Amino acid sequence: MPKKGKKGKGKKGKGKKGGKKGAKKQESVAKLAVANSKVWEAKLDIAETAKGEYREHAKKLMLENDQLQSSMVQNEQESIEIFTLLQQNEEKKNNQMEKMQQSIREVKKEHRKEKENIVEGFSKQINELEEKLEERTQEVHVMRSELKMVTDFQKQKTSMMRELDNIKNDMHNANRDHKGTLARMEQKFFEEKMRLQQEANQKIAELAERAHTEAIA
Repeated sequence: MPKKGKKGKGKKGKGKKGGKKGAKKQESVAKLAVANSKVWEAKLDIAETAKGEYREHAKKLMLENDQLQSSMVQNEQESIEIFTLLQQNEEKKNNQMEKMQQSIREVKKEHRKEKENIVEGFSKQINELEEKLEERTQEVHVMRSELKMVTDFQKQKTSMMRELDNIKNDMHNANRDHKGTLARMEQKFFEEKMRLQQEANQKIAELAERAHTEAIA
């Protein structure tokens, strides 16, 4: 009987020891679960922080992209305006050049017509004088025997030759004056052309400099 009692007591002590081990195991599992939970919470916080930073960065990138798009649109519009202005200036310059060239052509045409009229008038007078001179020469040949007639003819011939020389000189002077006037007009046209070209080049340089400055700003 006493032996049986000892055996029963020994089994009871062994059960208490196993219960302590189970409790420690459960406590260890609980601590591990808490640690894992904290790790996942930390990871979640990091992920949320990264997500917020990503959203903020994406928002900043979108804002910068919008600003770049606006700047590109503005630069493109300014480029179009500058090109349009340059085209208008070029058309204006071409119109001015065309008007000046047309004016030169009209002046040349008018001077040519005046020259032709002058030459025609002088030629007519020369022909008339030559005809008269010929008539007088024929008369002299007919009236060679009369010295007085010959003397009068010589006087008339000298006067007519002098008049003929005067007419030729007048025609030469008129032609020279016409050439001088035409040369002065051509020089004036060339100077005006150079002035307009310089103004256009200066305006283009100013517009290009302004566009470059605005693009940098």
